[in-house]
Amino acid sequence: MVVAAAALTLAALAGCQVEPGTAAYVGNTTYTKADVDKMLAQAERDSGKFDPKQEQGVRQQIPLYQVFVDIAARFAKEKNYGSPTVDTASLAQQSGLPESDPYLQLYAKVDAYRTLLLKNADAVQPTDAQVREVYQGLVAKGFTKTPYEELAPQLVQIEGFAQALEVRRELTDAVRRYNVRLNPLYDPDFPLLSVQSQQSSDVPVVVVSLAGGNGAPAVRDHS
Repeated sequence: MVVAAAALTLAALAGCQVEPGTAAYVGNTTYTKADVDKMLAQAERDSGKFDPKQEQGVRQQIPLYQVFVDIAARFAKEKNYGSPTVDTASLAQQSGLPESDPYLQLYAKVDAYRTLLLKNADAVQPTDAQVREVYQGLVAKGFTKTPYEELAPQLVQIEGFAQALEVRRELTDAVRRYNVRLNPLYDPDFPLLSVQSQQSSDVPVVVVSLAGGNGAPAVRDHS
C-alpha cells in the first residue's frame, strides 16, 4: 500500500543519516536526487522515451554507479593502478546513445573501473564460507534451486570468480573507510561478476554492497 510504503521509506531514511534530496555520500562528496533526475531526463531525450520498467532500472543504477566510480577511483589511486581506459565510442555504438550522454559516460567509467580492479586483484583461493555466501545470495534472489554441493564446484570454475571475491573484500573495506552512505531507496548491490543465463539475461554472481553507513535494505514497493 502507498501509505505503508511511505512510512517504511521515512523510517529507513531516519535510520540511515541521509538528508532528504540526497542520493548518496562518499566522504565529503554528495550525490543528489536532482542529479539523478537530470541524468535520467537527458538519457530519455537522447534515446527516446523509456518504458516505466526501463526508467526505474536506470534511476536505480545512476546513484549506485556514481558511488562505485567514486570509490573505485579513490581505491585505484591508493593502489597506484593508474587510470582505466574509458571506451565511450564502443558503448555508444552498442546502445544507440551519443558519446556526449552523461549516463553513457558514467556506464563506460563503471565498466572501465570494474575491469581495472578485477585485473589487478589477486586470485586468492575462495574459502567455503565465501562460496556459500555467494550461493545463498543466488538462492535468495531466485536465480537457482540447485543444491550447494552441486553448484559450488561450478561457481569456483567461473573465470574471474576468485578475483571478484578479492575485489569485494577490498571494496567492502573501502566503503567503510571512505564513509559511504547510500540512500536506502536505491538497491546497494553492485555486480562485480555476472554470467549469462540460458535466457541470455545477466545473472550477478558476485556482488558488493555499497550501502555503507546506512545499513538498511533497499526500500521496494511491493504493492
